[in-house]
Amino acid sequence: MILLLLLSIHTVTASDLVTYQNTFNYLQNMPCNIPVLENMPDEFTTPFILRPPIHTNEKFKNEVSIENLLKNHGTRISGVDYPGPRAPPTPAWRKMQLQDYIYNYVMHNLSFSEYLQNNEHAALLWGPSDHCDKMGNCPKDDCDPNNPSHCIDRMGVHNFIPETVANMFDCYGSKIGSNLNIGLAGKFGGINFHRHEKVLNQLIYGRKLWLLYPPNLKLAGENKTSVQMLHTMVHEYMKDPEFQKPLSCIQEEGDFMFIPDEYWHMTFNFETVFMVGCFYSY
Repeated sequence: MILLLLLSIHTVTASDLVTYQNTFNYLQNMPCNIPVLENMPDEFTTPFILRPPIHTNEKFKNEVSIENLLKNHGTRISGVDYPGPRAPPTPAWRKMQLQDYIYNYVMHNLSFSEYLQNNEHAALLWGPSDHCDKMGNCPKDDCDPNNPSHCIDRMGVHNFIPETVANMFDCYGSKIGSNLNIGLAGKFGGINFHRHEKVLNQLIYGRKLWLLYPPNLKLAGENKTSVQMLHTMVHEYMKDPEFQKPLSCIQEEGDFMFIPDEYWHMTFNFETVFMVGCFYSY
């Protein structure tokens, strides 16, 4: 009890701030050891970043700019959730207007050190979320009866944007059988290590760090947010000579990031990000 009390009244010292800044500097300079390609490979078995010479979804990018989201879709209802090991929905899931999510969680003015200490912001999922269960079952008719366009979700899509806008996105090829996963998040956000089926993620705008481990590696469960986990890795794990460093690379605007089946991965946003994941067979 005394220990908990001491922890709760801990004040941030100048030394703490230097440590936090060191973490941020380290993350910005992590080496890229994931292949960065100009053309789509023939096989999809290992992680890669596809960096096309031009943005392949420029029109969609304009439609989902922060300015246009607020102007055209700010009153749409979305959901916000807190992440778990595989990012399932939790009892904390709640509805809010998209503009409230953007103003409170995307366009925040927190510094890196403040964000690291702010549990409410640091714990948020990578973007407005649906409220499907762990098996992917989503309510089909969860809409505002007075305004049918304000639906919270449709099967497989976090539709805080209208379907007409989502359909403008191209999954670098055919959309046949694709299942879009759309996310918007502020700087310093991200998700701790989790895994799922293979996915091709395009970063519509922003800058994002990815860390990956192969699926055969057993990761110890840690009840930390992405930013907390990274801070721990930089200042504790990285000092251990036996620590297996992850694959890592920074995804730039327009890049596609391919994550193979069941690969462990986590993310960290250096700035506001909007991204779309395509779940489909190649």
